[in-house]
Amino acid sequence: MGSRSWLAFLYTAITDASPVITQTDAATLPTEEDIERAEESYGEGVVREYFPEEYTNPQPRIHFDFETMLREAVEQVAEQRGERVTNFELTIETEPVETPSDDPDIDELERRYENGDRSLTMDQLHTLRRNTDITGEDLQNWLQETMD
Repeated sequence: MGSRSWLAFLYTAITDASPVITQTDAATLPTEEDIERAEESYGEGVVREYFPEEYTNPQPRIHFDFETMLREAVEQVAEQRGERVTNFELTIETEPVETPSDDPDIDELERRYENGDRSLTMDQLHTLRRNTDITGEDLQNWLQETMD
């Protein structure tokens, strides 16, 4: 479960990230002020010649997605083992899942409650308690009866 959760974390981080990143964190690159201070120390033009007139992040931009990163990781491991990946296929397709309305069908929940439906969640039982005349004691008794 831990490995699955770790992979889910990585998948979420990668798929939710911007599809374009730079190889170097912009915070570590010199600012225009840094360049001006360096020019004061080393002489005008000595530092500036390495940067364009208006300094912008010169690092290459790379595009990535989970499938590509996973393929490259598998290839890296194979290479370290003295192997070569000859076939790697991974296709991830998703589609939106219809979610039930946020407003629960109280009549349906009450019917399931009366029929002793053990699949009712605690949230659904609390919804019944708030929206019907079912009391906390009724719920405790119901839970005791359905769990025996």
